[in-house]
This record gives sequence, C-alpha cells and structure tokens, in this order.
Amino acid sequence: GVTFRIENGELVIARILHGGMIDQQGLLHVGDIIKEVNGREVGDDPRVLQEMLQEASGGVVLKILPSYQEPHPPRQ
Repeated sequence: GVTFRIENGELVIARILHGGMIDQQGLLHVGDIIKEVNGREVGDDPRVLQEMLQEASGGVVLKILPSYQEPHPPRQ
C-alpha cells in the first residue's frame, strides 16, 4: 500500500505501508514522484493513477523521479 500527495502539480509518494509488497521490494521511496505508468503520463490526479494500474494487464512499468535518498536493500 502506498499513499500519495500532490506537490507542485505532481504525484509524490507520501507513505509506504511497512511490510507491504512495495516496502519489501525497496524500489519506491517516500518523496519519489510518479511520472508515467506503462508510458502514459500520470499528471496530478491519484484517481487517474489508480485507474491506470487497474487497467494494466501483466507487468507495470513506472517512470519515477527519485527523491535522491540512499537506496534501501530489499527486505527479506
């Protein structure tokens, strides 16, 4: 689980559920900006992002602008 906030017209990861799949993967971090889902621009509406993720079949490719925090190793 992830929650977002809108900051300067962009979707920013506000919180990541501890112990969840995204937390365990260690690929996304608080402060990262979600730019695209499967090559489609997201904009600043979390509902659009949710729709894009629900419509995606198979893998999902995210284009993010990292928050420049030190990378965390995946949890095991």
